[in-house]
This record gives sequence, C-alpha cells and structure tokens, in this order.
Amino acid sequence: MLPILPKIEPTIQVIEKKVPVKVITKHITAAPHTEKKKNIEKIIGPFLPKILVFFGVLLILSQILPLTWSLITGYSLTSNSSIFLPVPESFMQKLSAVNYVDPGTAWFEAVVAQNHTSKIDTEYKKTMKITIEKSGITRVNLAANIPGNNAAIYDKALKHGVAHLKGTAVPGDEGLSVIYGHSGVAGFFAGRSSPQIVFSRLDTVSIGDTMTIERDGKELRYIISGKKIIEAQDLSFMSEQTDKERAVLLTCWPLGIGTKRLIVIADRI
Repeated sequence: MLPILPKIEPTIQVIEKKVPVKVITKHITAAPHTEKKKNIEKIIGPFLPKILVFFGVLLILSQILPLTWSLITGYSLTSNSSIFLPVPESFMQKLSAVNYVDPGTAWFEAVVAQNHTSKIDTEYKKTMKITIEKSGITRVNLAANIPGNNAAIYDKALKHGVAHLKGTAVPGDEGLSVIYGHSGVAGFFAGRSSPQIVFSRLDTVSIGDTMTIERDGKELRYIISGKKIIEAQDLSFMSEQTDKERAVLLTCWPLGIGTKRLIVIADRI
C-alpha cells in the first residue's frame, strides 16, 4: 500500500515589472507686476536709509547755510534758535516759518528825520511794482507811504512785499526815496523769493545792475550805483545830496539777525 502524500497546491509566481514613470514638471513664473516689484525693492532697499539721511541733511542745511554765508563774509552771528524734534505740528510750522528782525519804529523815525527833500507827496497810496531782474526780484509789490512809526501797519504791508517809507519822496518824484523790506532765514518750504523776505536777495545785487519801478502805468528805470553794509546807527546815506532822483533800498543784515543794515543805492536814469 502506497503512503498518502500531502496535496501540494501549485503556486504561481508573479513577477512585477517596474515601469518607469515620467514626471512632468511645469515651471511656474511669478506675475510680471510681482517680479517688477521685487526688482524695485532690490534696487531701492539698500539705498533707502541713505535717501532719508540725505533729505534730513538737506533740511538742516536750509537753515544753516544762510547764516553760515553771513559768517563767512565777516559778520558776527548770534542765534537763540533751539533744537526741535520732528513732532508733526511744531515740525511743520518750523519748516514754513520765516524768521526776521524788526528794526523798530525809532530807527525809521531817525531815517525820516534825516530827509532833506523839500516837497513830499504823503497822500499817494497806489501800489507800485519793483524789479531787479538779475537778483530774482520780479514785480514785487511796493506799497506807498507806509509809516515807519507804526509796526502794525508796516508789518502788514511787508507780508506782501516791500514798502516806501512815508516822509521820503515817492519813487518818480524829485528827491530821495527810501524803500525797505525784511530779510530773514526762511524755512525749507519758504524760499528767499517769498514776498515777506524778498529783500534777502539784495545781497546778490551788483553795481551796474538795472532796477525798474512801475508807477501809474509808467516804467521808471534806475541803475545800481552803490551797495554797502553799515552800522545800524549810521544814517549818513540820507545826507548824501544828489541832483538825481535816487532810491535807497535797505534791509537788515545779517539775514535774520539785524545787527547791521544792508543798503543799495539806485539812481534814476
């Protein structure tokens, strides 16, 4: 008798074949405006602190340079300005402020007292225009017969230009005319062309330059014949006699300090 053997189930061996899988990748590019923004940031980023420092220095120089110029020309400067912090309201006020010195009513009265013009029209009230083209003074308002002994009146007039001193000849009339205006240190947003301190530009006037004054539709032409800085007490310019119509332009010097006077003499052509 044969032995009974265990039943063997046939097995099927499955051989797995690896099929290579092709991976397809797609490069996603950034949107054009995003890429442009990143490029701008790369260019500007490193320079931004330097740009801020540059504008800060420029702001400081707008205050310091006018005073430094006066110092270089040999005149002592004193300043009681205080350091300010960039607090929004006070900072913006500082930027647009105009600082000047008022010579005082007594000084103007002394100037008028030295006038030797015999006939003076004190009733003329029309606004004239003054131009010294080479110095950037162009058709600035020239108020007539503004008294020097009333600070409220002449300060109001000088906010819009310059003034003819009442008690001296009106420009175009025979005799000596005195024309005065403020000079001062302007803030960053208020340059020397501001009507309030336009006579700060008198320091750029040269002998031989021409000046015109428009009065009653006529153009009066003058030539600059003199320019000097004098002591505040020196009124000798009023005693110089001339057979010409003469205008004396005056303002405080140094800018915004006023310890002296800058005068420019113009003779009618």
